[in-house]
Amino acid sequence: MKRLLILVMCIVISTTGCLTGQNNDEEEKNMMNNGKAETYNEENKEMSDVARLYSFLIENKKGDGKSVFWDGKEAVLKEDNLDFDNIVDGRSVSEGPEKYTVDKLIECTYPVGFELVEIDEGRPDCCRLTKGKNEIIVSRVDYKEEINQIDEDQSHIEIDFMGIQEDRIKYFKNYKTYIGICELSGEEKAGYILVFESKLADRSYKIEVYGIGNMSELKSEALEVMNGFDVLFY
Repeated sequence: MKRLLILVMCIVISTTGCLTGQNNDEEEKNMMNNGKAETYNEENKEMSDVARLYSFLIENKKGDGKSVFWDGKEAVLKEDNLDFDNIVDGRSVSEGPEKYTVDKLIECTYPVGFELVEIDEGRPDCCRLTKGKNEIIVSRVDYKEEINQIDEDQSHIEIDFMGIQEDRIKYFKNYKTYIGICELSGEEKAGYILVFESKLADRSYKIEVYGIGNMSELKSEALEVMNGFDVLFY
């Protein structure tokens, strides 16, 4: 009987030690940068990069002092001293926007600091602007073709992108918004896409805003461009 009790106690101690070791390994896997950045756990390690990014964005609560960052390889959750409720967090970019215009083709406002870096002389209905590692691309597209192409692309997910103003949406015949990851300038960048078909003319546009860093800041920049696109320009 004593031998049986000793055997049971050994099994319990051994099992407890294994579980403790697994928990420690899991905690180490979930933390990086001296404990300030959470990456992924066993539940989402099998997700694609864009699915994991979107999962982090959904779970992240505004005002908890943390934000989702894209570091060029994966999504991480880090401390953000601008992420607080009921205060202006310093990410507003609407003051003093710049304007880019291509006669009768494109007119949009965008955050201060971006510079035009590329325009195809044979295609003036497309422009690309950059600020650091962030990029804005505005182009005319065929709505159905573009939507089909993005929907087939495993690197983007259709989302309900909150923040696009109603005074813009009311002029959209159709539109879709996405979050995704795209290789630009030799780096994997995360960002937002708006594709819309105009009610006012036979034209459709795609607005892309990609970058590396704080996704809250990138969202502010994306909404600035999307809400600053002149849908009445036609």
